[in-house]
Amino acid sequence: MSPSISTLLIRNLDDPQIRYLDIFHTGFDHVAHLTHDRRVLMRALQDLDGLVGRIWTAIESSSLWNSTAVFVGWDDFGGEYDHVPPTPVDSIGLGIRVPEIIISPYARHGYVDHQLLSLDSVNRFIEDVFMNSQRLDPVNDGRPDSRPDIRESDPALGSVLADFNFSRAPSPPRLVPLLAMPATAVPGGNVTVTGTHYKAGDAVKLVLNCGAPNCSTGTVLGRTTVQPDGSFSTIVTIPTGTPAGPTWLSGMGSAKLTYFGVTQTNVTAPSGVVQPLATEQPSD
Repeated sequence: MSPSISTLLIRNLDDPQIRYLDIFHTGFDHVAHLTHDRRVLMRALQDLDGLVGRIWTAIESSSLWNSTAVFVGWDDFGGEYDHVPPTPVDSIGLGIRVPEIIISPYARHGYVDHQLLSLDSVNRFIEDVFMNSQRLDPVNDGRPDSRPDIRESDPALGSVLADFNFSRAPSPPRLVPLLAMPATAVPGGNVTVTGTHYKAGDAVKLVLNCGAPNCSTGTVLGRTTVQPDGSFSTIVTIPTGTPAGPTWLSGMGSAKLTYFGVTQTNVTAPSGVVQPLATEQPSD
């Protein structure tokens, strides 16, 4: 993709504090469904996940880090069964439940919010923080708006403010080390992998991924056990057939939700400590 993600984040934005990034690609998601090819669909999902990862990594590597919250939402439940019926909050009501992930240096670690929330809750957060709790009324907000009411004001809906802890210092960036073959690591050579903030006693897989930090496939280089202080250190060998170019080496623990945005993994190659993923990465 071109231009870079970090450039897209700041281009043509009317409000310097609120950024809405909507990226469409013909090979993504809904279009991929039409192929009825599982491989195409999985590739589309991996590309979308990688896109979100690149956006957030660009933020982590920039001056925006300490003052940013990213809300990753889904617009469709995918046709899967849900045993919880939608909640009737107005004449339109809510739909089938979908996930939402909040990424922020102030987000509560490993926290699952059990409030009744909707995408309107994100609007409410923006209005509370940036508009002194003034609501966008569909009657007079100056644009076509078919909502029957001000959904953000419904007392049944919770507030995503509960998902943050602003009383503590912001968490540091958790960047994934990027190995450039053969510049920083040589196929057939050894690298030292260290980790912190893992669960004591957990078994961690060291995985050389297939081109994105969250890729669903990869080569397991080794396993290690986390020490009582939440750290580990081990030596792994880069496979001899690893092609030239960039790739990620990740520590994969057993509790993905607990670890999300919490752990830190570092790699030391003969050339020195591998630098985390840079802000400006070439697109696929």
